[in-house]
Amino acid sequence: MVTRNYMKSLNTALGRRAESLERSGSGLKFKKLSENVADGTRAMRIQEERTHSQSALENVETILLEYNSVDSTMDSIDASIQTIQEKVLKAMSDSHGETNRDVLASEIKNLRDQILQFVNAQFADKYLFGGTNNAGPAFDLDSDGKVTFNGVKVEDIYRNADGKYCFLDAGGTEQPVPDCGDVYIDIGLGMKIDSGTPDPRTAFQMSFDSLLMLGYGAGKAGEKYGTPVAGNVIDLLTQLESAVAADNKQAIDDLQGQLVTLNDNMRMSRTDLGTRVNYLERTKDRLENDIDNLSEMESALISADPAEEAINMKMCEYVWLATLQLGTQILPSSLLDFLR
Repeated sequence: MVTRNYMKSLNTALGRRAESLERSGSGLKFKKLSENVADGTRAMRIQEERTHSQSALENVETILLEYNSVDSTMDSIDASIQTIQEKVLKAMSDSHGETNRDVLASEIKNLRDQILQFVNAQFADKYLFGGTNNAGPAFDLDSDGKVTFNGVKVEDIYRNADGKYCFLDAGGTEQPVPDCGDVYIDIGLGMKIDSGTPDPRTAFQMSFDSLLMLGYGAGKAGEKYGTPVAGNVIDLLTQLESAVAADNKQAIDDLQGQLVTLNDNMRMSRTDLGTRVNYLERTKDRLENDIDNLSEMESALISADPAEEAINMKMCEYVWLATLQLGTQILPSSLLDFLR
């Protein structure tokens, strides 16, 4: 009985020493959830929340990289329009021969084609201004030289009472413009889906309204001379090309005024981009702080204190040595008493 009790005490001291050594090596207070259900459950919830925050942070960083490409593309489009305005002013102010007019018209056409390429730009195999269309370029020119968006003439597009982009088909029936929806992404706002559509209050709209940026609709008559002007930049530049080639200064003047208006609208879109970037940068800072705070909370729940465990391990060694020393005194005496 004395031997059994001694061995039990000896194994207990050895077990405590082994547990302290394991905690020191692993850095964890416990290795099984059953050892501390309360702290373990809280730690699991914190880990889940941190994982979601890390996923949202990755989304934010991806959007910021994409927006850098969007800003660069918008800058290129703006620079092209500024160059076109210089060409137009030159065509209006100077007296050109047919050859020089053809050269200016050709330059405007080339710049128009460049802008068309810019609005079909891609980043990471994704069209920046294509809405929900990622199968191919959203903008193109039809056989009449008119710009189309996902197969629909931009000059035929309008907004209905619900604010949706629509057009009238051959039978006069209103149809929605294909692939013209908004794209949302989760950035840690508790994204909710209602009838298959994300709640805008809980998600971030990462797509751009390219029709609003470039203009849409049939346009209007020129304010001064009654010249019909397009409602979008691409068709307007086609009209400018023809007006410059024909040296129609009245038409050029009307078209130039509309180009300035549409360019201002594009710059408003770029201002909206800057606002989004600022918001995402603040969101990124918030998510990084949340991840750090959650990591500290998790560490407080499951991580062992190295200094405390060093003291515990030393105390366990003292108990172990004391138990061994006690055994050298108790066991021989008990054996002699038994023999007597």
